[in-house]
Amino acid sequence: MKNLLRFVTKVTLAAAFLSIITGTAMAATTNQPVTLDSVVAIVNTEVITQSELNQAMQMAENELQQTNTPLPDTKQLQMQVLNQLIDHKIELQTAARMGITVSEDQLNQAIEGIAAKNKLTVSQMRDALAQQGIDFAQYRKQIKEQMTIQQLLQRAVGSNINITPQDVKNAENSPYVLAQKHDAYHVDDILISLPDAPSSAQVQEAYAKAQSIITQLQKGANFKTLAAANSDGEEAMKGGDLGWRKLEELPSVFAAKVVDMKPGDVAGPIRTGNGVHVIKLEGVKDNNTNHFVTETDVRHILIKTNLPSDDGPAKQQLEIIRNQIIHGANFADMAKKYSQDPGSAVKGGDLGWVMPGMLVPPFEQAMNQLAINQISQPVKTQYGWHLIQVLGRKQVNDSQQYQQNQIKQMIYMRQFNENAAIWVQQLRDDSYIKILIK
Repeated sequence: MKNLLRFVTKVTLAAAFLSIITGTAMAATTNQPVTLDSVVAIVNTEVITQSELNQAMQMAENELQQTNTPLPDTKQLQMQVLNQLIDHKIELQTAARMGITVSEDQLNQAIEGIAAKNKLTVSQMRDALAQQGIDFAQYRKQIKEQMTIQQLLQRAVGSNINITPQDVKNAENSPYVLAQKHDAYHVDDILISLPDAPSSAQVQEAYAKAQSIITQLQKGANFKTLAAANSDGEEAMKGGDLGWRKLEELPSVFAAKVVDMKPGDVAGPIRTGNGVHVIKLEGVKDNNTNHFVTETDVRHILIKTNLPSDDGPAKQQLEIIRNQIIHGANFADMAKKYSQDPGSAVKGGDLGWVMPGMLVPPFEQAMNQLAINQISQPVKTQYGWHLIQVLGRKQVNDSQQYQQNQIKQMIYMRQFNENAAIWVQQLRDDSYIKILIK
């Protein structure tokens, strides 16, 4: 439930709600004036209202309280939240121009996934949100917006990232990875952002602000409070908490610093492509590098289907075949005779030893539920209907391949996060933004 609340808070904080033009209007049935919601910012052709800001402020304060972070100055927090709302609106406007949409099926699947991760049904999650005062329709809207932005960033940034085998090898052989590769680091970050092509005065001002933050920390100020008040990073409302990360997942300039830091140490100012940072090392832990997976020796009989009307006959045929096998027929012989998978039919349906992720999800899920030598009921996949039999299972140490995959994913995430921050800043630089509050 705690994870669910944090997800809700993060999305709500980033969301922009109903836009209403400032001013007054006359009620339809009376002569009483009705004051409309005031505008606090103009973002291209849209506005952000005071009520949007108030709601986002409340969610930000709730988030900070959940992490036991002392609240920063109200004005500072207000500007932090408002800037996040501005970025959010710009991203949604850009997604709309690019024709990026999220279907109702995609949204439903995402919400079902969130509920499942919290060990809830969708109905139970709806009730839990209601108890927190969160309207489910609004929650769906916020999740849809977050998914839209994820698609936007993936198209604009992620599709341009290319990780070569040499990149992975370089990361594996870098001195700090070789020396500390078993360690995970818990890092907090304060970002003072800079535009795409900052002037020397802007850079100097950012460094001065970072140095002022370091001075305050040296005098005992709370890092998380300063992050909430000053950081332009998306984790600002979590006190700048980046969580536990392996070294390769951190920006390289961070990684070069933290290997020489002790828990509680602060480093900065650190210049990166998106601004100037101050970081704090919260803790270090040792990770077990051994990774085991379960390989499964499996065989199947496939009856293909092309039309929905084929499902009934295909399923019925497999039920007859299954009954014959249970009563003494040889699975391999039946596969050679009836299976429409040419690659495995000649081998008695044998797919060999397979690792997780090699087979389509419905097949793999059914396979994983079978005992050794048990024959499944007919299973539907996009290829048709299957009978599945598991012949054996074994644990395999794939630590080397797993580590390489993890390094590749972490390199991707590091480049994605850095490039996304720069790209969003470029969008902001190219947008018309007018803030109407001080």
